[in-house]
Amino acid sequence: MQDGPKPRKKRQASWQPPVLPPPRSSSSTFRFAKRQMRGIWNRHREFIIKLGVKADPPPPTRAQIILSRVEMRDTITVILSLVAACSTVALTYNGVSDGLAEAGATIKTKIEAVLFSSAIGTMCVLANYHMFGLIDRLRGRYLSTAMLGGVAMLACIAAIDAPFNMRGLAGGSAVRMSIEDTAQFYEEQARIVFARIGMLQQLLPGLRANAKMYAERQAHEFNTGAESGGRGPGKVETSYGRVAGLLGPLADHLEKDAGKAEALQDAITQTIGEIKRQVYVQGNLRGRIEAAATSADKADVQLGRLARQDLTVSLKATLGSLDGLFPPPVSAPRTALERRQNEAIAQIAAMTRPISAGLREALASLQQTPTAPVKAVRPQSASEAIWTYWRRLIPEWLAAILVTLGGPLCLLLIQIAARREAESLIPGDGEKR
Repeated sequence: MQDGPKPRKKRQASWQPPVLPPPRSSSSTFRFAKRQMRGIWNRHREFIIKLGVKADPPPPTRAQIILSRVEMRDTITVILSLVAACSTVALTYNGVSDGLAEAGATIKTKIEAVLFSSAIGTMCVLANYHMFGLIDRLRGRYLSTAMLGGVAMLACIAAIDAPFNMRGLAGGSAVRMSIEDTAQFYEEQARIVFARIGMLQQLLPGLRANAKMYAERQAHEFNTGAESGGRGPGKVETSYGRVAGLLGPLADHLEKDAGKAEALQDAITQTIGEIKRQVYVQGNLRGRIEAAATSADKADVQLGRLARQDLTVSLKATLGSLDGLFPPPVSAPRTALERRQNEAIAQIAAMTRPISAGLREALASLQQTPTAPVKAVRPQSASEAIWTYWRRLIPEWLAAILVTLGGPLCLLLIQIAARREAESLIPGDGEKR
C-alpha cells in the first residue's frame, strides 16, 4: 500500500519588517538632528552658501566676552575721568587763587589761576587717556616702561596739585584749628598769670591781720608800757612798729596790684572771647585771621602788663627784713629793765617766725609756678595751617592725593588683570573657540 501524499511544507516569507530601535528621548533626538544638519552643511556648504543660507555664528567665548567688556570699560573710564578732572580744576583754582590773592585779586591773577588749574586738569585727562588706551595692551619691558612713565606723571601732578587741593578741601578747617590754638594759648597764659596773682591775694588777709595786731600792740605798749616796763617810746614799742611797718606796706602793695589785675582780667577775658568768636564765624578767611590777630595784639599788651606785676621781689625784701629785724643781743643785759626789754623783743621775734615761714612758702610756690612767656602767637594762613595740622587732616590729604594718583592706578591694575585673563583664554593657549 502506498502512503498518501505528504503535506507540502509551508514556504517561509523572505521579507520581514525591520526591527525599530527604541524611541529616542527629546535630548537625544535634538543631538541626532543637530549632527545630521551639521553633516548636510559640511557636504553641501558651497551650494547652500550660493542659495544665501548662512549658518548661525558660534557663541562668543569667554575670552571674547572679557575683551569686549574691557574695551567698553576703557572707553567709559576715559570719559568719566573728565568728572574727576573737573573737580581737580575747581579745587586747584580755589587753592591757587587763594595764594595769588596775596598780591591782590586782580584780573591778571584770576586768569593765571584759571590757566594753571586748566593745565593741571588737562594733564590728568591726558594721563588717563594714554594709560587706559595703551598701557594695558603692552607686555614685558614695554609695559614696565609705560607704567613707570604713567606713575611718574601722576606722581608729579599729585605732588604739585595736592597742596592746592588741600587749600580748597581743608583750608577753612586748618585756619579754624589755628585760631582755636591761638585762643587756647592765650587762655593758658592768662590762667598762669591769674594763678600767680590769686596766690598772692591769699596772703592779703593774713598780712592785714598781722599788721593790725602789731600796730595795736605798738599803741598799747606806747600808752601802758606793759611789756617793757616804761611808757612812751622804747625798744619794744619800736620793734612792734617795725614789724607793722613791714607788713602793712606789703599788704597795700599786694592789694593795689590785685586791683589792677582784676581790672585787666575782664578785659583779657573779653579779648580771648573775640578770638574764639572767629572760630565759629562763617566768612572770608583773611578777614577772620586779621580779626583774630588784632585781638591777639590786645591780649599781648594786657598780659604784658600783668606779667610785669612780679611781687616776688617785694616778698624777698620783706623776708630779708624780717629775718634781720631782731638780731641777738651783743652783750649781756646790765639792768633788770634791759633784761625785761630783751625778753619782750625775743617774744616779738618768735611771733614773727610763723609769718616769715608763710611768706617763704608762698615765695617758693610762686617760683615753682611757670612764668607766662610774653610772645606773639598769631593764627596761620591756610597755606601754613595745612602743613602744621597735617596729622589732624590726614583724610583730606588722602583725598587730595588719591583723586589724582590712587584712583587711576587702581583702575589700571584691574584693566591689565582683566586683559591678561582674556588673552590666556585665546585658542591655542587656553579655551577653544
